[in-house]
Amino acid sequence: MAQFYSAKRRVTTRQIITVTVNDLDPFGQGVARHQGKALFVSGVLPHEQAEVVLVEDKNSTPAPR
Repeated sequence: MAQFYSAKRRVTTRQIITVTVNDLDPFGQGVARHQGKALFVSGVLPHEQAEVVLVEDKNSTPAPR
């Protein structure tokens, strides 16, 4: 019987952080930075603070909720 390798899922803990939005992207999402990575947050304007939960890490760019 053939055995196939199945990669283990990455276990990421959901972090709650507070960020300050610096800019808007072309789609109207706020752009903030945390630990050198860009975060895209919807529903905020530049210079506003938002408390976000990091839920996804795509290509080294986490996506908050």
